[in-house]
Amino acid sequence: MTRADHLWIGVKFLGLWVLLLAVSSLFSVLEPLGQLIFVQGFANPDSSTIDSFEEARISAHYVGFALVDA
Repeated sequence: MTRADHLWIGVKFLGLWVLLLAVSSLFSVLEPLGQLIFVQGFANPDSSTIDSFEEARISAHYVGFALVDA
């Protein structure tokens, strides 16, 4: 392998790391939004989507932690 090949592999790994960091940050931003939607669902108790909002909030929470811990 040449020096350029090693550099290219390093750039790809760095790009992957930055992409994972961006996705993790996106989930960090979306989690409070999901909680806001969930609270608004409680304000309208006749809504049938309360359970799906709770499931989405929990999923976003755990996916965010999984990405941070990775």
